[in-house]
Amino acid sequence: MQEQDPNHPLNRLIRKEVLQKDTFNSLTEENRRISELQKTKEELDLLIKDIKQDIKDMHDKMDKVKINLDDNDKHEKDIEELQKTLDQLGTKKRDTMRDKEKEKAEEITSLRKKMTSKIEELKHNYIDSNNDRIQAITQLTMLQNSQLTNELDFQSGKADKSLSKNQNLQE
Repeated sequence: MQEQDPNHPLNRLIRKEVLQKDTFNSLTEENRRISELQKTKEELDLLIKDIKQDIKDMHDKMDKVKINLDDNDKHEKDIEELQKTLDQLGTKKRDTMRDKEKEKAEEITSLRKKMTSKIEELKHNYIDSNNDRIQAITQLTMLQNSQLTNELDFQSGKADKSLSKNQNLQE
């Protein structure tokens, strides 16, 4: 009957251990997401490097255009277009980087809060679980002590009877 009682200390202990396992799995998933964010940052760093190289290449092209001025008006328009493209690329890249950094920072902050919350929850569950274990062990010990006391009383009674019989036989 006690095994089916949801308030029985052993059942509460089992539920808490299952909850702790779920919390641990959740924390493992949070760590995996942080690793993915770090990988994304590395990819963004590579993308920045590539864009910087593209910007350098654009500057080199602009320099070549300036050197080979055959048709001044045409080249000036080309330079202006390249400069606009370069400016747009730079603006777009800065906006993209700012958005990605902001998103990454928000997600890291969120993950930290979740992890802190999960750690606190796990800590409280662990303390509660230990208290339940202590209570269950105490109850078991008390039951065993009671059984041993009953057995000793029974054995003591048998010993007294044996002593009485022995005295009666000796008389």
